[in-house]
Amino acid sequence: MQRLFGPDLEPQSNRDAFFVTGDFNGDRWEDLAVLVRIKATTSSLPKEVKVLKPLGIESKSSTELSSPQLALAIVHGSREGWDTETPVARFLVMDKEFFSTPIWESGQGTPISIMKKRSLMPKPRSSLPRIAKGDAIGLSTEAGIDIYLYWNGQTYKVYQDPNETP
Repeated sequence: MQRLFGPDLEPQSNRDAFFVTGDFNGDRWEDLAVLVRIKATTSSLPKEVKVLKPLGIESKSSTELSSPQLALAIVHGSREGWDTETPVARFLVMDKEFFSTPIWESGQGTPISIMKKRSLMPKPRSSLPRIAKGDAIGLSTEAGIDIYLYWNGQTYKVYQDPNETP
């Protein structure tokens, strides 16, 4: 992670499930999503890392990293895998308000999961986006429902099943 994202991000390896792998962008190569903590107030993120705020809780206009803060680091792999000098793409999904809730800060439970693409196929009357290119990353919420990050071919978007209630 430090080689791909710089020295200011630390994987939260003290958790049971702090990472998931899957094919998030639908290119048939393994990708990686890792729960990380931003360790410093100034970050030395490589210029190739795109900072995203798709969760919509925190202001999207601010891309300033602050410490300590949890975030989700995502790497799109290639034929060589995701652990290479030049992965296809790198993203840092941030939202201080979302990731500072007890379910994320406590270190208990399994806050990230994966929903495989074959499970993403819309059921009748389901509004799950057909535009999802690959597997989705499940993010637990305080309300007890999961929301999903999916790749639409350009960026990560959020999906929440409108039929699921807390």
